[in-house]
Amino acid sequence: MRRRSQICGILTILTSCTVCHPTLIAQEGFWRLQAGNQFNVEITTNRTTKLAINNGPVTTNSVQEVVELQYVVNRVRPTGLEFEVRVTDVNRDQKSASDVADNTVSPQTRNLRGFRAYILVSPEGVVTSLDRRVDTLRQMAGPEPLGIKLLTDACSDNVMKTWFGSPFWMVTDNVQPDTEWQRIDELSLGPMGNLRTIATCAIDNSGKKKTDDGPLDVTISGTGRHIPNISGDENSKNLLKFENVKLSMNSFSGYGKMVVPATNATDKEDDDASLRPWFESVSFQYEIEGQVDVVSSANKRSLSFSQTRKQVCRLLPGYQVGRPRRIPIESFDLPAPR
Repeated sequence: MRRRSQICGILTILTSCTVCHPTLIAQEGFWRLQAGNQFNVEITTNRTTKLAINNGPVTTNSVQEVVELQYVVNRVRPTGLEFEVRVTDVNRDQKSASDVADNTVSPQTRNLRGFRAYILVSPEGVVTSLDRRVDTLRQMAGPEPLGIKLLTDACSDNVMKTWFGSPFWMVTDNVQPDTEWQRIDELSLGPMGNLRTIATCAIDNSGKKKTDDGPLDVTISGTGRHIPNISGDENSKNLLKFENVKLSMNSFSGYGKMVVPATNATDKEDDDASLRPWFESVSFQYEIEGQVDVVSSANKRSLSFSQTRKQVCRLLPGYQVGRPRRIPIESFDLPAPR
């Protein structure tokens, strides 16, 4: 009887740990992510820029940059998910008007490899805080004080949040057709300031419901406005000055894909296979033009330019999304009662 009582006591402890112990049942955020889960994305940016100085001949420059980011959930908070974001790879391909390829990664871009930042993403998918922004920019700039100043002036918190926040544009708690939600996109144009867009995401009204298989299509639209760079430094006499800046965004559009688990799939105790980031891909396309006077010492030149920019962010294979680790009773080899 005493041995049977001991075994019953062990079973009671194991059952309580497996079913209801708070330290063994992890909290979950959107997409059912929890601490330790991770996913990787690839961001490909293509820019084609046309420049003319003092109404002279137009030169064309095309650049493609590919950056791979890894997102690791550090903690689930009431205010959202805390991610550690790691830059795992960077590549660059540049072509000038002469069509001569330059595959050399710039020192600023190369310095990003291995960098880590920390973001907090709200349950609605908005990046609400960013840590180590200045450290990121210092790492990009290297030891040059001038480079650090230029980057910190050009890359505000909102610009960095936009860059790290692309996957979370596909976070919504309602996936029925015609559902809409908003995001803020802020694009840096260096010393000329930023372009800020209030974008509207809408699930395509194709009649597809969330119980249907396959990805959901999301259209993205918005209008942008110029945010001037008001930072100044009276001691930086040798810096180029950008005066009389006139910028306009001729067009902004985007497209996203979401893969949502079937109804009730997330309620199944053993359905880890259905768990995944809902984000599949998101892309943005901008068409920008403008004019600016570039002043250096006593020289002043008029610069006109236009730029077409396309950015595609896609989920890579190998994501890890899973349920809390629980102690299975059957894994313990208990002696048979006597």
